[in-house]
Amino acid sequence: MENKILKKNLLWLAQKEVKSKRLRTFFTVFAMAFGVGIFVFLTSLGFGIRKLVVSKLVSLRSLKTIDITTDLSENQKLDINTLNYFKKINGVERSEPLISLIGKIEFRGSSFDVATFGTTFNYLELSDLELIAGRFYTTNQIEDENLYNNLETQGEKEPKKDEDLYFGRVIKEKVYFNIKEGEMVIIRKYPALNAPILGYTKRQKESIEGKEILGGYYFSESNLGSFAKSSLNNHILGKWIFAKVPLWIKDLNGEIKPLIENGKQKEVFGYFGENSIEIQNFGDIDVQLVKNKNNENKDNKTVISLPKNIKTEILINEAVLKLFGEKNARNILDKKINIKFYLSSHETNNRLGKVFEIKDAQIIGVFSGAESPQIYIPAKILYSIGAREFSQIKLEVKKESDIQKIRKRIEQMGFRTSSPVDTVKEVDRVFLWFNIALSIVGGGAFFVALLSMINTITISFLERLREIGIMKVLGMRKNEVGLLIIFQAIIISFIGSVLGILGGVIFGLLVSLLVNIFFVPSGKGFVFLINISWYYPLLIIIVVCFISALISLFPAARAKRISPLEAIRYE
Repeated sequence: MENKILKKNLLWLAQKEVKSKRLRTFFTVFAMAFGVGIFVFLTSLGFGIRKLVVSKLVSLRSLKTIDITTDLSENQKLDINTLNYFKKINGVERSEPLISLIGKIEFRGSSFDVATFGTTFNYLELSDLELIAGRFYTTNQIEDENLYNNLETQGEKEPKKDEDLYFGRVIKEKVYFNIKEGEMVIIRKYPALNAPILGYTKRQKESIEGKEILGGYYFSESNLGSFAKSSLNNHILGKWIFAKVPLWIKDLNGEIKPLIENGKQKEVFGYFGENSIEIQNFGDIDVQLVKNKNNENKDNKTVISLPKNIKTEILINEAVLKLFGEKNARNILDKKINIKFYLSSHETNNRLGKVFEIKDAQIIGVFSGAESPQIYIPAKILYSIGAREFSQIKLEVKKESDIQKIRKRIEQMGFRTSSPVDTVKEVDRVFLWFNIALSIVGGGAFFVALLSMINTITISFLERLREIGIMKVLGMRKNEVGLLIIFQAIIISFIGSVLGILGGVIFGLLVSLLVNIFFVPSGKGFVFLINISWYYPLLIIIVVCFISALISLFPAARAKRISPLEAIRYE
């Protein structure tokens, strides 16, 4: 029975042979390390630059976001109802709004036009705004009934028509009523048929208290939609009820459902015609209707401002900082500016339109990016003055893998979607070819190293031919002779690949250091030009050893086939 040589003994013999030819081994290991080092440096440089570009464009959090907008040609709009609907889509974590207006800011006696964005803290966080000084405001509130009720009106245009003087005026301060049985009444934002629909309501168990209001004309069987002509100098207006009632809404599938918030049905203030209600009792007598001619405004618009006790915090970008003539962002923090912008009658659903004014708004942060002047303000402020349609809604999904499924569902509703994932795909498409080019260059250096390996293994095989013949005579089997040569190649490639990886990483860090010293501005942090995953060095070592083992199969096969006598006679 033949005795087998243990694998560890063959490995020991291989490393003895490697050590015995020190100079040849040194040059082979050096060539292998150089080739592997160049390959590692170039490929990690490609990955590093790609990561650097992506990190400047998006963060890991924003990769899980979807931006939703409307196509102007489509009859779709983004409002509080669609915002709440998107929140309920399976897989959605958060749904945040963006309101866009053009405003004018006043600072140190000068005024500038700026893009004004109303949004929440969550939106700012998901948008990856990079603060260079200060902080974000922290509110996520959108609807603020208290703020809405405390807006101060400074003036109003004298209406052209007499009936406009009475539009929206109270004629009964207290009315007790209920909805007719089986009716679902439309709740409107102001007393007119063209007013936006806030939702629906229906009959309640007990009477509802409200006010009787003059508003737009509507048809009804009892002629409640046309007020007595004599009361208004032969002008016709309709009777409307203003009250706080439980809210039902129509979802995107057309079903009317109660709107539940915090475990109970939401209530809203709104207007609805008297044609679908039952008046049960009038609490007070008529309020006298008197023309008010003392609130005329030269701008012919309603000017609304925040109460003085409400503190407004805003963010500005670097472009605004330059308009102010400031170079240091910290010098502008806590400074106060005035903001004014105009909302058209279409935006506010108000006949006259509005000029909204914020005095002494406090600058709490400055963010980088954007060449045009921009400011950010809490969404609840713009929403409270009547800017109820959003220019964009940003969703955060729970899993990045769900993005395409959720986008497809939203696009089927007629909305347009985009995501930072699209940008990353474009970057990956560009860097795919960039990395391939770098890999080819690095692969060339590695190929030269493999040629050195082939040369070393072949020469070693020829030099040891007599020794191989003697080992065969002494009983070493063919497979063991072949393994001895393969192990020798693996040892050299293992040492060369480890040294090459270390050299490539060190060289990459050195290049990164030089770039940071000479090209990266101070305060921006250290920029790494290379990026290596934890498993990449292990993968390189395995691949290099495997290729070296394949290369050594040819001399190993020759060693297995040669006869012992022929090997002994070889000179």
